[in-house]
Amino acid sequence: MTEKRLNIGLLINGMDDDFANAVCRGVAELAEKLDFNLLIFPGNNFHTRISTISDTLFNSQHQTIFSYAFEDQLDAVIISVGSIYTDPHCESAMEVISHFSHIPIVTLCFEVEGCSCVRFDATSGIIELIDHLVGTHDCKKIAFLSGSDDNEDSIERLNAYITALEKNGIEYKESYVAYGDFTTDSINKADELLDRFDTLPDAICCANDRLASDVYRALARRNIAVGRDVIVTGYDNVVLSSALTPTLTTVNASPCSLGLHAARLAVDMVRKNLPPQTLTLKSQPILRESCRSHKNVNPEAGKLLSDFLESVSIKTDNIHFLGLISNFNGEATSFINLLYDQITDETTEEIDQATLIAMFNSTILGYVPDTLSAASICDFIRTLQTVMTNHCSCVKKRDQLATLFAELYSSVCSVLVGLIYYQMQGNRFNSFFINNITSFANSDRNTSLAEIMQQICRLDIKNSYIYLAENPIHIKDPSVAETFDELLLSAYHHGYECFVPKENIVVKRHDLFSNDYILKNERFTMVILPLFTMNEQLGMAIFDLPISFLNYVQLMSRQLSNALESMCLLSRLNSHIEDVELRNTMLSTIASRDSLTGLYNRYGFFEHSELIARNPANAGRRAMIAFVDMNNLKITNDTFGHEEGDFALCLINNALTMCFNKSSIIGRIGGDEFAVFAITDSNEPEKSIQLRLKNILNQLNRESDKPYEVTLSIGIVRFKCSDNVIIRSYLEQADKKLYLDKREKPQSIFKKQKNQ
Repeated sequence: MTEKRLNIGLLINGMDDDFANAVCRGVAELAEKLDFNLLIFPGNNFHTRISTISDTLFNSQHQTIFSYAFEDQLDAVIISVGSIYTDPHCESAMEVISHFSHIPIVTLCFEVEGCSCVRFDATSGIIELIDHLVGTHDCKKIAFLSGSDDNEDSIERLNAYITALEKNGIEYKESYVAYGDFTTDSINKADELLDRFDTLPDAICCANDRLASDVYRALARRNIAVGRDVIVTGYDNVVLSSALTPTLTTVNASPCSLGLHAARLAVDMVRKNLPPQTLTLKSQPILRESCRSHKNVNPEAGKLLSDFLESVSIKTDNIHFLGLISNFNGEATSFINLLYDQITDETTEEIDQATLIAMFNSTILGYVPDTLSAASICDFIRTLQTVMTNHCSCVKKRDQLATLFAELYSSVCSVLVGLIYYQMQGNRFNSFFINNITSFANSDRNTSLAEIMQQICRLDIKNSYIYLAENPIHIKDPSVAETFDELLLSAYHHGYECFVPKENIVVKRHDLFSNDYILKNERFTMVILPLFTMNEQLGMAIFDLPISFLNYVQLMSRQLSNALESMCLLSRLNSHIEDVELRNTMLSTIASRDSLTGLYNRYGFFEHSELIARNPANAGRRAMIAFVDMNNLKITNDTFGHEEGDFALCLINNALTMCFNKSSIIGRIGGDEFAVFAITDSNEPEKSIQLRLKNILNQLNRESDKPYEVTLSIGIVRFKCSDNVIIRSYLEQADKKLYLDKREKPQSIFKKQKNQ
């Protein structure tokens, strides 16, 4: 009798996040290997709800995604408690977990009574890393860029840093620590940390790889070279760590590995009826160029491998090599055994290179799903070569070893080049088709849906299902979340066959994954995502996709939402407007406007400002670029909630609109970043413009009833219009001036109390 294919659910934060995406990849890889169905529910990180009405805020609606996961349809569930909830102990977290009390539950990074848990021992990896910095590089002054001070992972890693300093006889200083954020841009926190030092620290350790990338950017702006002038380290070993230049020394606590082990534990709990247990994975340093170790051997890794080689013939099960090659465990053992036997065999002076290369290619290189794995294999080869050479007493065999490892490096490089090529091709292909989904929307609903589905078919997606509501959820109060009781299956595709039902197919919320139109004979990895317009939730989309598309699925959902919004808009316009140019203009406006403020988005700002600056009619005219950044947005969000953060951004929008004339191009080009392009014939000094804008904002602050003060920093650059103007370059110059103004920003966001 064939064993039933399991359904495993994964509740995770939004897949735009590097951590969430890597966890999904790990679970999805094991789902393919062990042949179980994976259902992914990506909601947003939960924050305290505040009853404030604001335009187009969907956080609460994103949180409802977890309500589409039903216990009776799952055999086990994996819940990323620590990343979904700012406070994992909160009532909401326990409430969601309680919904799955009758099936096995595996939590990530946070232990809950009655549930299994998979977590990393952050302490060991960070301590080993700092031991290396002190022992090998003689570091004495070691700074630390932490995550937020209310995040449990962040606190654990900071405590490990403090413990490591004490172990090495180095005094802990609070001034050497700054607090950024694991998921948002923290370059300003990196700048604040660097500003505290008269002379550079010897090393800057970061609580995750994303924070390390922010430190790279902050150092680059100061012309400080990573690896030469200062050591920088990260934590997690996500793909980003190998993509940075120089490559990042980090602690291997891969979220992908976390997901893979959690999935294996979930399956074992179902298949083998295992009781709840906590699996703690060991974290270990990965030494790369950012700590000047690209030409050195990891001494800790060398010792571990040396110890292993002494007993390699006996212990051959599930060997994890130094935290570098968690992807192929025992498959490397046969290669190591054979190589070790040949270099220590005194009866022969020859190494069977052909057999070793063939074994390496068929076993180890077979476990290279991405560029990160290939880079890890290079780390592995480098360590292995040194250890094997040290164990080889035969001079002739040493020469043969050098030739052998040169061939192994060549094999890895060939695979890496191929991976990069196909990833680039895939990126171009997928990005082209995803970005063109919007262009297929027209006023006829069924025609639009058919064309959109055909476009999705051309992507590497096996099946997809679009569920639309007869009555969309109109979001008036973003603190109130609503779910659909039922939806209409409006379009779907299986392989290359597209279907747009002519009659309404009503599907209950409980049955979105289990109705007659879902293919059940093939294994699937399904992701459910909401479909939003500017102020409505239209429905839900479900995509059955391969691992390679996990990076694109969130973008896919947004573009599909844009297409559906355009379709609705065009349907309304068609009865009143026949002019095609006007309809195209409306579509262009949708694509180039920021949904919160109504300003141009990044794409729209650059497109329109460069069009005007390069217009021959404006050649030689004076123009200016202003780069504006809201101060303390994170503090506002953390203190008062994201609704108030959105209010603050809109207040800056109002100030900019009042300060600059109607012909100016104003855009919101990032989370808290704005830009202004204006052609101006006036000689008004930059300081005067800055003061005028800040005075307007101060007046708006006085008129608001908010307890906090909204402030900004600004940098201005002037130039002349010409046919070769590059707006981005002037924006970068304005950014540098903004940085100078940022030094004067107020530290407190609270309004000063009036004297009684």
